[in-house]
Amino acid sequence: MMRFGCALIVLGFALCVAGIVAVGFWLFDPWAAREVKQEQIPIGQPVVTEVLPVQPGGRCALKVVATVHANQAVYRKDGAWEDVDDKRLILADGYEPKYRFPVVYRILDENKQEVADLSGAFTYDEQTHESADFSDVGLKGGTAKVGVQFPTFTAPPSGKVRIEFTMFPDAINGATAEKPTLLVLDHIPQSPERTTATILAPFVGLGMLAAGFVVFCVGAVGWLYRQIVGPPPRRPQVVVVL
Repeated sequence: MMRFGCALIVLGFALCVAGIVAVGFWLFDPWAAREVKQEQIPIGQPVVTEVLPVQPGGRCALKVVATVHANQAVYRKDGAWEDVDDKRLILADGYEPKYRFPVVYRILDENKQEVADLSGAFTYDEQTHESADFSDVGLKGGTAKVGVQFPTFTAPPSGKVRIEFTMFPDAINGATAEKPTLLVLDHIPQSPERTTATILAPFVGLGMLAAGFVVFCVGAVGWLYRQIVGPPPRRPQVVVVL
């Protein structure tokens, strides 16, 4: 039992230290998202970048920012999107421009081997949609500088990528994009699930450390008792002779 307790103490201590180090890195965030490349996007024409250096095997993402001029608006109330029309009375500060520019893109390594082939949209209803100011957007649309970050991808081990990116016009809402710009990012922070595991690791280590200490103490008390009292007397064996 003492050996088992020692093993728990060692494992718990190691997990606790590793968890504290991981949480420290997470708090100070030395791997905050870094902008690798900025490139203007001509609507309807493919953009092909040169070979770009990124974090080998790291999390990368593409982001598009632009000033959008929209003729329609949406309103997000209590986290839900609602279409806006002339008959609905809603506070002006809830309006956001309605736009959707389809995009397709490929991620290649330095040897032009495909790493990822994805599609999506530069659109108001993306979860990663963001904007600094919607004050110029009203019931019938308006203008706002917006950005959309697309799903992350894993960089090749070589740490070198080439981007092929095409952004198409908004044929549904009729919005236009002024100076759309493609941003290539690396050092993307880890996923929420991994962040949760990072935070929980020290507590799990402390739990194992405490459990190991208790098991070790119980085993030590048992060992001392046996040393002081001695082993229990053996019962006499009864032999039956037939």
